[in-house]
Amino acid sequence: MLIVGHGETVTAATHLFNRTAGLRASTAFAVHYVGITRWEQQPLAWTRPDAGWRWTLLTHNDTAHLRT
Repeated sequence: MLIVGHGETVTAATHLFNRTAGLRASTAFAVHYVGITRWEQQPLAWTRPDAGWRWTLLTHNDTAHLRT
């Protein structure tokens, strides 16, 4: 799935996927223009697939594609 949005989209997704209230109140995120942020759903426990899933932040604000 690909979602194209603005910096507020990255911040909103981060707060949605990480439901720790203290972190939400004390964390801000820098987002560069055309920066790529990637999330992936991964199992809570690799040895117990029935344990559920969590969102894992793979890359945030990646601008490596602009260096050409």
